[in-house]
Amino acid sequence: LRSTGNDPEFTGDLLTKTSERTVKRLTLESLNHTTEQIQTMSHTAQDSAMMICYRECLSNLERFNGGEEQKILQFIKNIERIGKMIEANDNILYCMCTAKLDAEAKCWYENNMSLTQWEGL
Repeated sequence: LRSTGNDPEFTGDLLTKTSERTVKRLTLESLNHTTEQIQTMSHTAQDSAMMICYRECLSNLERFNGGEEQKILQFIKNIERIGKMIEANDNILYCMCTAKLDAEAKCWYENNMSLTQWEGL
């Protein structure tokens, strides 16, 4: 780099020690910032993939109607398995469960809405 005469960090055709340190510092900061962005993008992409899997599993989960052919324990295990994908808390598990109720099971729920905790199932 040539000196323009305006910057005290430049002398002649070469960078001074101070300007070399400045360039190195800025380069390292830029590299660190790029690495942080890549790691963030990686987590974001991973989270997006998990949400796609979660939505797909939940949409494919059979509605629970309360009939004898369906087992409530299996239904609850399926809800919990899907919830683990997104580390769902009890409130989300509860919402997932109630959203998949149908027929007799839905009527039962609507008539017994005092159930407010996942453990209550």
